[in-house]
Amino acid sequence: MTPKRVKITYSVEFEEVLEEVARLMGAKGRPALLQANEFLNQASNALTKGAALTSVECIKEARDILAGVDYLLEDGMAILLGYVGTKSSETAQELAGQKPEAPTPTPQEETDEDG
Repeated sequence: MTPKRVKITYSVEFEEVLEEVARLMGAKGRPALLQANEFLNQASNALTKGAALTSVECIKEARDILAGVDYLLEDGMAILLGYVGTKSSETAQELAGQKPEAPTPTPQEETDEDG
């Protein structure tokens, strides 16, 4: 049975977004990668002993874990792209709010009445 995914939403202060994404990646991503690596090691060891079916089971477990990490990375990337978009909009608005510099007058040629 394939696990069902649900979206959980919560909010943090804008200034805390980067720290929160880093926290999520570290708290969920690193342990999962270590666990996937352990299954890959078990798969490799099983192969050296001729246990192909055990290796297949370990590889399946590693893939399932890595799929979860991929979801985590996808979520993190979406959050960061939203953050960057918002930050860019703020910067553009700040720049638009500044008064434009007065154009520097260009020197004009003086002509006498004779041309």
